Amino acid sequence: MLNLSAVRCFYSRLHGFGRWDVGAFCIKEEPLNYYIMHCTPVIPVSRFLRALHNLFVFLVLIFVVSCSDTNKNDVSVVPVLDIESALGNARIVDLSEIALDIQYIPLETTKNSVLRSLTSVVYERGKFYVGLRDFKVFSKDGAYLWSFDKSGRGPGEYMFSNSMKVDENSGNIVVDVFSRDNITLYIYDSTGVFLHESVIEFPDSIKLGTTTVLDNGFFLSAAPQSSGQRVNYWAMVTDGHGRVVSQMPPAYSFDERGRDGGDIIVVTKEGERINLPSIVSNPYPFIFEGAGLVRLYSPYADTIYTMNANHEFVPCFAINHGSIPPLKEKPEVLQGYGKGKFISLLPKEYKEWKNHLLMAWLLNDYAYESYTDTLYDGTGKAHVRKHTNTYGIYDKTGGEFIFMKQPLKGWYGFNDDLAGGPPFIPSYISGDGKYAVSLVNTSMIEKFLDTNPGDSKFTEIAARVAFDDNPVAVLVTLK
Repeated sequence: MLNLSAVRCFYSRLHGFGRWDVGAFCIKEEPLNYYIMHCTPVIPVSRFLRALHNLFVFLVLIFVVSCSDTNKNDVSVVPVLDIESALGNARIVDLSEIALDIQYIPLETTKNSVLRSLTSVVYERGKFYVGLRDFKVFSKDGAYLWSFDKSGRGPGEYMFSNSMKVDENSGNIVVDVFSRDNITLYIYDSTGVFLHESVIEFPDSIKLGTTTVLDNGFFLSAAPQSSGQRVNYWAMVTDGHGRVVSQMPPAYSFDERGRDGGDIIVVTKEGERINLPSIVSNPYPFIFEGAGLVRLYSPYADTIYTMNANHEFVPCFAINHGSIPPLKEKPEVLQGYGKGKFISLLPKEYKEWKNHLLMAWLLNDYAYESYTDTLYDGTGKAHVRKHTNTYGIYDKTGGEFIFMKQPLKGWYGFNDDLAGGPPFIPSYISGDGKYAVSLVNTSMIEKFLDTNPGDSKFTEIAARVAFDDNPVAVLVTLK
C-alpha cells in the first residue's frame, strides 16, 4: 500500500524545503499534490521525456514504499538528546535565550481571595487559576475575580477530582472527577456555572491510568500503574463511546530484579498484614499536554512519543545516555538519595513548547554540582540529604541539549537577566504555547532579596508585597 507520508517526506527532502515542525505531531505534512505540482522539475514537451519522467516518478514511489515500513519506527530519524556530552558542557542559561519578556504580578490579597497554600497555577485567556479542587481566579493584572469551589454531593459538585483543565478556545473549565469505573468530566463555563456532565465508560475488561482529553474529543489514557493482571499496552486512545481506537505496546520492560511484580502487603489499623498476590505493577507512561502538544515519556524509556493524525504512537525524541547507565540499569544497592552510578529523568517535570523542551534529571554520582540540606524526622534525628537534581533544555531549532547550572546556589532554573528576579522554572505552559507561568511566594522573595540586594525591576515590585500577602505570579512570554 502506498505510504503517502513517506512520499511527502521524500519530496520535501529532494527539493530542500521540508517543513519539520515538532508540534502536535512530529511532521507537518502538506498535500501530496502540492509537491507534485510545485516541486517536480519542468520537463520539455516530448513524449519520450514525459514517459521517462513518469517512469522516474514511478520508480521513486516504489523505492519510498519499500523503505517506509523499515523506517516506520526508526528512532534514528528523530532528534537525539545527547546526555553524556551535555554533562561536560553544562552552563547557566539566561532567561532571554528562551523568552521575550517577564512580568511579576502580585495577586490581590483580600478576605475572599487569600490563598491558604501554594498548589498549582494555570494561565489561559488572560486569567490565572490558582489552586486544585477549589481555586481562585485572577485577572492578568492580578485583580481577584471570583472563586471556584464545587465540593459537595449535589448537582455539579464532587468530593474528589483528578485534574482541572481550562479550554483555551472556549474558556470552559473541565474537571476530571475521580471515578474508578469510568471517565467522568464536569464542564463549567468561564464563570464557574455548571453546564453538563460527560461519562465515558472504560472498554470492557480494561482499566486505565491517567487520562487526558484530546482536541478531537478522543481520550488518551496511560496504562494503570498496577492492576489485577498484567496489561499488554502502554497507552490507549478511545473515542467518546469508550471504543478502542489505537493501542501502544509497553515501551520498555522491567528487569528480572522483581520490579515487575511481587506481592503487595497491606497493613490494617489493627496491625494485620494482608498479602495481595494478585496485584502486579505495569510499565506505564507519564503524559504531557500543553502548547498544542501531546507527549508520552517515562524514566525507564529512552524514547519520547507522540501521536500522528491516525492516532498511531510514533517516536518524537530519542535520549542517548552513552556510557552513563539510565534508571533501568541502576545499582541494586543504593547508598542514599542523590547517590548511585546512574541518572534518571524525573517524572512530572516535563515542559515543551514551540522551540524548546525542558526536563528535570536526577544525576546522582554524575552531578557536576550539588548542595545539601538537613531534614529532621519525628524523633528529632537529623538526616543530611544530597541534592543532585538539575534541569536540561533542548533547543529544537538548533538541535542542542544543555544541562543547566544553578544561577544561585540551591536555586534551579533560568537566570532572570530580564528583570533581576529569582531563577525561573515554568510550572505551566499555556495552551497556545505563548506563555510560561509560575508562582513565587513571599518567603522565597524575602530569601532572594536577603542574598541578592540591589535595584532591579523585581525589587521595585517586591517592595510592594507584604509577608502575609498572596504569592506573586510570574508570566513569561516565550520566543
